[in-house]
Amino acid sequence: MVSISSKLALLFAGLALADSSSSSSSSFSAQSRTGAHLSHAPRNPLPERASGERAPLFGRPTTTDGSATEGKALRYALQQTRLNITEATAAAQRRWEHRMRRRIGEEEGGGAGLERREKWNWKHLEDYRGYLYFMEVEVGDPPQLVKLSPDTGSFETWMNPNCENSASPYLCVVNGMYHPENSELAVTQNEPFDFSYGNGWVNGKYYEDRIYFRNEDVGIRQKFGMATDSSYAVSGILGLGYGMGYTIGYSNVLDSLVKFDLINAPAYSVSLGGQGEGTSEIVFGGVNQAKYSGLLKAVPIWPSVAQQLPNYVHYRVNVTSFGFTKPTGAKTAFFSRTAAPLNVLVDTGVTYSLLPGAMVASIAEVFGAWWDVGEYKVDCALRDQAGTFDFGFNNDGLIIRVRYFDFILKLQDNTCTLGVQQGADNDAILGNTFLRGRMLSMTN
Repeated sequence: MVSISSKLALLFAGLALADSSSSSSSSFSAQSRTGAHLSHAPRNPLPERASGERAPLFGRPTTTDGSATEGKALRYALQQTRLNITEATAAAQRRWEHRMRRRIGEEEGGGAGLERREKWNWKHLEDYRGYLYFMEVEVGDPPQLVKLSPDTGSFETWMNPNCENSASPYLCVVNGMYHPENSELAVTQNEPFDFSYGNGWVNGKYYEDRIYFRNEDVGIRQKFGMATDSSYAVSGILGLGYGMGYTIGYSNVLDSLVKFDLINAPAYSVSLGGQGEGTSEIVFGGVNQAKYSGLLKAVPIWPSVAQQLPNYVHYRVNVTSFGFTKPTGAKTAFFSRTAAPLNVLVDTGVTYSLLPGAMVASIAEVFGAWWDVGEYKVDCALRDQAGTFDFGFNNDGLIIRVRYFDFILKLQDNTCTLGVQQGADNDAILGNTFLRGRMLSMTN
């Protein structure tokens, strides 16, 4: 495929990523079940709207039974929220562990007790630094407003964190709660769930209820977790990872959108605005072409889905180089290795990016960073310089350049920190400091 301009898009053969475009017009493509892009004629530009008014959908279904207009794609604005760092606990500010032990109790035939089984899955609690992104949904009948964090690193959806144990009790309460006793459609599944994190946890039981997509007469019948207790979490999770047949034995939200014929394929794209700038959105079933220029460029999932462990399938890709370009144009490489690339998880649920310790230390040294309360602080003046952090894919056939402004976080106390931390066991994750200002598109 041809090279892409600075406004670039990246398709991870299961994922796609792009720099956001400032274009006011919107052309759109839906995706088929095979992941190929089906081009449609450009639709009318979005109308001017008052501050706070929600964007309309493109190609949205007209009824909840699945009858749909051309394209079968659903487009929603994401809310960008800056966490008040003064509310965060010291434990939530430290580098967190990234392995999650997922334990689900399964009831054997005849109800003869519960057998516990354990599965490991990549996950994390949000870092609770900088900006978080939320999607509004309405759950139950009558509808109850709940905000969820879209998360490509999780395959299940759950809601109702314990706000007393949250890193931000105020934000947790504002994000809303689901009360099944107030819904005429709620059905308990009599099945517990228990997610253990490195420094936190959530447990509860599964329910099934109608999830409506905000302000639209579009809904799905969905199984999800309702927490009865948790620690640190500021919202529930909208799991966007590989679902039924890959990791879990039921349809996750993306599977259900296909099952109810609301979208053509288990595909979606996420565009995260910069820190306090731009708009953020998620499109189920397609890509907003106004969010990037050039062509989508494929980057393979590796290991392939077939080669990943059963029930442990994630969006993982290989990074073949990493460095930075100074404002002067001079380039510095931290590593370049096509024979032994760095395998990374691409995850919208992580505020920072995580890299091996030696690499993080080298970055900190180059930028004159100093260690303070579990992170590397830097001079805030660096954010305004015209340099970039450069990530290479496809044997460096594709270079994604992330602005200093996006990769360096400005905190509530007006200090700044590098948007990278050492991963547990030298694991690597490309989080929102990499994704911010880009479009990420996935096809399961």
